[in-house]
Amino acid sequence: MPSLPVQATAAEATASTEGQQPRRFPYGDLAYAAQHLIHKMLAGEFNKMLDLLIEHRDSQTVPVS
Repeated sequence: MPSLPVQATAAEATASTEGQQPRRFPYGDLAYAAQHLIHKMLAGEFNKMLDLLIEHRDSQTVPVS
């Protein structure tokens, strides 16, 4: 498994470090994105986010008749 990117602080994200850009969130690799969030977020914040995602998913579901 590849190493996870380091989360940049707001100051690091806006500062230019010799032309280098901060690493972007891995939207294109869903498994990697999930592992990143699992390992980087505090448990309480992760659970809040997960609840919001599940609530959103459930609101998008069209009932089958």
